[in-house]
Amino acid sequence: MSERSDDSAQDLSGDDESFSPLGATAIVIGGSMAGLLAARVLAEFFERVIVLDRDRLPADPGARAGVPQARHAHALLAGGLAVVERLFPKIGESLTRAGATTIDWGSDFAVHAASGWMPRAASGIVTYGCSRDLLESFIRRTLASNSKISFVDDSAVESLLPSSDGSRVQGARVRSRAGRTRDIVGCDLVVDASGRGSHAPSWLASLGYDRPREIVVASHRAYATRWFAQPSGARNWKALLQSTWTPDVTRGGLIYPAEGDRWCVTLSGAEHHYPPVDAEGFLEFARRQPTSVLYEAIRSARPISRIYGFRRLENRRRLFHHLARWPDRFVVMGDAACAFNPVFAQGMSVSARSAMALHACLRNAQRRGSLAGATRRILGALARTTAAPWFMTTVEDLRWAATEGATRRWYHRLAQRYLDRVSLLASSSAESNRRSLEVWHLLRGPTALLHPSLSIEVLRTLLTKGVRPLSPA
Repeated sequence: MSERSDDSAQDLSGDDESFSPLGATAIVIGGSMAGLLAARVLAEFFERVIVLDRDRLPADPGARAGVPQARHAHALLAGGLAVVERLFPKIGESLTRAGATTIDWGSDFAVHAASGWMPRAASGIVTYGCSRDLLESFIRRTLASNSKISFVDDSAVESLLPSSDGSRVQGARVRSRAGRTRDIVGCDLVVDASGRGSHAPSWLASLGYDRPREIVVASHRAYATRWFAQPSGARNWKALLQSTWTPDVTRGGLIYPAEGDRWCVTLSGAEHHYPPVDAEGFLEFARRQPTSVLYEAIRSARPISRIYGFRRLENRRRLFHHLARWPDRFVVMGDAACAFNPVFAQGMSVSARSAMALHACLRNAQRRGSLAGATRRILGALARTTAAPWFMTTVEDLRWAATEGATRRWYHRLAQRYLDRVSLLASSSAESNRRSLEVWHLLRGPTALLHPSLSIEVLRTLLTKGVRPLSPA
């Protein structure tokens, strides 16, 4: 966690240069995490930022229709948290005051994987256990106090408004819930962060541009979540994960702490083994897992919500950056461009890193004194930011025989075999486990797993006969 002061986060470039604004008005379509973080960045470069959202945005932490997955467990990984703390220096203090739990992912998180229980030792990789509703509410309230940023809720974007020659986007047509339509024009940048349901491909087509190629990798997983009052009693963990692994174990589960002394309990299933959404079936699914720890923890706990099911777990990537023609001043980011299987908890953190990529591109444009050419550079930077997490999540999903949407290549199999051995080493080595955590938390790139100190050990396990197989411990 960062201890930056408010002043240190105002200028993320780290220098004392002063610049003129890049433009008068920027629009952000979508008020979820990607849109909120984008709005915070844009406020440094534009005189006014308008955030549009089709939902009625709650004043206090609360679920909304446009984010059905918010009822399930969400983790802001350490790499994403580092960015959010730079953008919102007081967030850690506020979350703690609201009841969020600090979690050291090395010592507080009990993880049972293919190679057994991971070693428990302080890692310094610390995040907050809280609901997504609380996290978004804090960020939204902070942005609302910024005089540059305004929210327009209950408003859906119907189409983009082009310039007279069609070469750039200069606004959006918005319809309110009451049916009133208005045009917001004269915009210097429009950012689509409207999530998986983004209409960007059809908006582009209506302006005479090609739709992007789309890659969908679907492993046919699903999960179900129920919230419980956190039971009393001593435990040697704050959070618990029982993962699935191919081909034998298709059931997994997570207990994740949240404010209000609550547990968010999410059960996941692979290969069409979908967790039930009735109370008896939910508990039975929890009982039939490789270890009994999760089941024993919740079987007598008091449920405080109904059971929520969710099956939209496919990975989806739209290759906007590959299009030969693109309208200037229009950018697509977050799940609208690249959405990950939420089982891997990458989404919010990749959105945070994407916000920093946006910041870097806009800072460079500001130094040049012009937005000319910035749109293409932003699209490329965002694509590079999502490339490694995309490979990591799809490689894992491609382990399942039922996965559709991508051809299994030799490099997928090689990566899977290598990662299996890394997992095996991590089950007996705190240092290997820490390095794996750093990669998964986006603190290091995947190449960190190729460090000689680790790769030599991996090679030794591959060449040594009699190495114990990866099987339930």
